[in-house]
Amino acid sequence: MNNLVRKSIPQTIKKRQAFLIHHEKLVKPLLPTSNFYTKLSKDDVAEGVSNGFIPFKEITQQPSLIKNGQMKQYQLHGLSFLSWLHDNGIGGILGDEMGLGKTLQTYLVFVCNC
Repeated sequence: MNNLVRKSIPQTIKKRQAFLIHHEKLVKPLLPTSNFYTKLSKDDVAEGVSNGFIPFKEITQQPSLIKNGQMKQYQLHGLSFLSWLHDNGIGGILGDEMGLGKTLQTYLVFVCNC
C-alpha cells in the first residue's frame, strides 16, 4: 500500500499544480510575496497549463455502495465538492452541523470513483 501511495505522489503534484495555475487570480492575492507562484519556473507553468485541471462535475445520483438509505441533495453536493478537490490533487474539508453525513461523504471519496 505504501508503494502505491508513493507512486501516486508525482501525479498528484502535477494535478495540484495545474489546478493552482488555473485558479491563480483567485489564490495569489491571498498569499505572501514569496509564494508558490513566484517559485514556479516557466516550464512548470507551461506543464500546468497543458495538463489542465478537472472541472467541477455535480454528482446527481448516490453511489451504488449506499444500499440502506438515501443521500440528500446537499450530501451529494458535498460529495461532488470533495471528489472535485481530490481529483485535482487538493485536500479539503466540509464544515457544517453535526450529523449531516460528512463521514459518509469522506468515505465515498476514497472508496468509489464518483
